[in-house]
Parts: sequence; structure tokens; C-alpha cells
Amino acid sequence: MISFLRHSIWKGIGSDVVLLSHINLLPVGWMIKKLSPKTQIYLFAHGIEIWEIPLGFRRHLLGACDRFLCVSSHTLEKLTSMHGVPAFKCEVLNNCLDPFLPNGRCLEHWPDLRASLNIHEDAIVIFTLARMQASERYKGYDKILKILPSLKERFPGIKYVMGGKADMGETTYLEGMIAGLGLTEDVKMVGYIPEEQVPAYFKMADLFVMPSHNEGFGISFIESLHFGIPVLSGNKDGSRDVMISPGFGMMADPFNLEEIAEVLESLIKHRDRFLPDGEMVRRNFGYDHYVNKLKTLLAA
Repeated sequence: MISFLRHSIWKGIGSDVVLLSHINLLPVGWMIKKLSPKTQIYLFAHGIEIWEIPLGFRRHLLGACDRFLCVSSHTLEKLTSMHGVPAFKCEVLNNCLDPFLPNGRCLEHWPDLRASLNIHEDAIVIFTLARMQASERYKGYDKILKILPSLKERFPGIKYVMGGKADMGETTYLEGMIAGLGLTEDVKMVGYIPEEQVPAYFKMADLFVMPSHNEGFGISFIESLHFGIPVLSGNKDGSRDVMISPGFGMMADPFNLEEIAEVLESLIKHRDRFLPDGEMVRRNFGYDHYVNKLKTLLAA
């Protein structure tokens, strides 16, 4: 670690611009700025880890940054309101799709997960892909469980597939909730999904659902759109930056279970109206778009 810090600081001194990809690298940027005041320090500001930083970090290290590249308007708002970062130092640079993701035409080659999960081919499948632990419940997967019994009355046979690593405590909590709500046959907790299998899960799903309220941006949202799956998101956090087109899906108040249920029902009934335009997704969240915008910001 000491060798890494020394090498990073040495490389940064005298550079025109140093990019810090995570807040944990702030001490490196702070030291470079002290030794090389003309070097511009840019910090990529992601999500909860940037707006909940300790007071000491905020006072002594954020001041070393000349610009903040925020993954969403929500993160920008948090930086300015919570930490007093001047708005003129901030730019929104949304996250982008992995350029190596297979395109939709490749999905036909993936195995039939519905069969392996014992889900009927005609069943409506809603899907969430998220890390699952008590501190991550802001993603809203527990709210989907709470509204599922009422959705079952309107859409018999609906299934909820929950993908993502869950710690032991959250697994116990969720399994208890599922059993208590009588959803044992309706919810599939599949755990961690290897990267190469993620496209198969999107292929299986009819809708991607994650009514979050504290997401910095949400890569899973744009991955879903990339694979042609409409999205249900919250309307209070960085996911608003994803939902730039009405054709991408719908937003709901993540604190209002009734509204989440109504919006999800509408999406199920009118899914064909919300099938994402692949070209629009690439134009706004593609890798080339990201690189071109970053070059523009660095040249400014």
C-alpha cells in the first residue's frame, strides 16, 4: 500500500490533470495538490460513499479537488447541499454500459432459465439485480415483496426473481418475509449471478424492478434497457437520470407502496409501450458517448 501511494503521488506531481476514480483516493489527490498546486484534481463522485463521508474528509480533503464528475444529478445535488461544494466545480457524467456486453441478438444463445427455475413460459417475471443486505434496502426489493400478494390477485402466476449476493442476516430476513407473505412458490432468490450469466436473466425477465431511493445512479437500470427490458425505478435518486425517455419505463415514489403497485400494474398491462429503443439507450449511455463527454470535460 505504501509503495502504491508513493508511486501514485510521484506520477501525479507535475501532471496537468489527475483523475481520482473513488473517494478512497482522496488522500493521494490531496498530497499531489500540496506538492503540485497547478495540477488539476478531478474526483469521480459516485453514490452513498461520497455524500456520507466523515466530517474530517469533507473539511480537509474535498478542498483539494478542482472538479467533481458526478454520476448523476442526484449525486451533484448531494455534494452541493451536504458538503457545500460549489456547483461550478461539478459536472454530471452518467455511468455507461460495459462496451463488452453482448447485444440483444446474442441472447437467443443463452440457456432457458425459466425451465431451470421451474417458471412457466407464460408467467410474468419481474427481476431485481442488486446487492442485498440491511444497509442496501434503500434499493426497494423488500417493497416489491410487500406488494406482491396483491399483484398475484391481478396477475396469477407472476414470479419475482431476486438476483444478487445477500449476506446471512439479509437472507434470513428475506426468507422470513417471503414465508410470512405466503410467497414461497412465487419468489426465486438466486443469489450471486456470475457476470457471464447476467444476460440470460435479463432475457428471462419481462420487467426490471428496483424502486430505490438512495441510488447514486444504478448500472443495472441501463443494463436492463440495453437488453430491451422496461424499468420500474424510484423517483427520488440517481435513477431519475436513467429515465430520460418515457419509453424506458416508469418511475414511482419509493416510499409509497400503493403507488409502486399501481405503476407496476400499469407496466405489466402496457409493457409493449415501454420497450426501450436500443439506439436511444446507446446514444445516452453507450461507451462512445461517455468517452466523448469525458474528453470534452477534460479539455474545458
